[in-house]
Amino acid sequence: MQAESGSTRNSIVLGERVPIEAMRHIERILQLHHFKWDTHVGDLNVLSPEPFLIAENVWKWLCKKAEQAAQEMFAFEREIACSPTLQEVIGVPRPLQKLFRDFRTQDTLRTLRFDFHPTSTGWLLSEVNSDVPGGFGEASFLPELFEPFRGRAIAATSPLSVWASAAETVLRRGHIALLHAPGYLEDQQVVRVFGRELRTRGFIPHLIQSPESLQWSKGSAYLAQDNSVQIGSVIRFFQAEWLAKLPSRSGWEKLLRGSDSCRVSNPLESVISESKRLPLSFDLINAASHTWRELFPACRDPREISPSEREEWVLKAAYANTGDAVHSGADLPKLTWEKMLRTAQKSPRDWVLQRRFETVTLQSFRGPVRPCVGVYVIGNKAAGAYVRLSTSQITDAHAMEAPLFVLPEEEQR
Repeated sequence: MQAESGSTRNSIVLGERVPIEAMRHIERILQLHHFKWDTHVGDLNVLSPEPFLIAENVWKWLCKKAEQAAQEMFAFEREIACSPTLQEVIGVPRPLQKLFRDFRTQDTLRTLRFDFHPTSTGWLLSEVNSDVPGGFGEASFLPELFEPFRGRAIAATSPLSVWASAAETVLRRGHIALLHAPGYLEDQQVVRVFGRELRTRGFIPHLIQSPESLQWSKGSAYLAQDNSVQIGSVIRFFQAEWLAKLPSRSGWEKLLRGSDSCRVSNPLESVISESKRLPLSFDLINAASHTWRELFPACRDPREISPSEREEWVLKAAYANTGDAVHSGADLPKLTWEKMLRTAQKSPRDWVLQRRFETVTLQSFRGPVRPCVGVYVIGNKAAGAYVRLSTSQITDAHAMEAPLFVLPEEEQR
């Protein structure tokens, strides 16, 4: 049973709707000054005019749980990184498994986002985004732009500010490369936000879209277009499983390994915790998993259930992004679900089944919405949240984005 501070009863609410003209101004500022170009998906505006308000004691509880989950996760990674058997269990892509044969951890910046969901019985954790967690601009700039409308609520700490301060401490000053996958606007937005923030702190950022933009010599990285520029650190916003599909000549392996003279964030071990099959390892490892067991829904290998259990489970790709490979059995026709389950059972290491839960709804101007509160952990400390409000149980690219504000205890009386 979760602690009372983890209760969702009367602890979350949507605030008063911001006037239409003010929202238009906020949208223009985001587009023109903060690289937020995807404010619409299809015909829908994804910016919520209603802020997300959360009770102070519950916010502190979520931050504490995220920090505890992060510490347990780091121990999982260290143990699994040394075990090819466990890497198979959680479905680490085989080209990435090769890199763990001479694995050694780096002293580098770790950036995580834990996605929490309120339910009628308390908060549940659906996943951790530990490889390339996004949402930094929205989580940092939306609270600033909603400042005139927050009343006595308090903005949470800006994750971007905390991230940049940690980068100053951990990463090497000077030239820094920010790698993002080509063709993905949302990824480019994140690295541009990072790059601007790093520039204000004395770094010299270079945006690149391929590992081939770096040349490696004796463990050091240089810009391919100007080999006189040595890169001291790399911010990798290019999914590891995507990199592993590139040809070896691209140099992606060196990028994930990093070196003493070039630190990479997030590092190789993040591919372990990024796997949605991670909970399948808990009974096989020595590391403690108390927080994860408390908050995470039960998970099963696809071979362990029958089609008749359709309404109890959600099928997820081991490596998936923005809900693009998440399928709820309860929302699918019987024959469609059976076909998907058979596909997963043929390639079980690529999939996992997570027990279905029901997120509580809040009444919005658009009707009932289900919140997902993505709490960042940067270094070892919780820092702000990326809030999405979805009209369906699955949080995907159509979800609205809302600023988070904390209601002080005196405001809850």
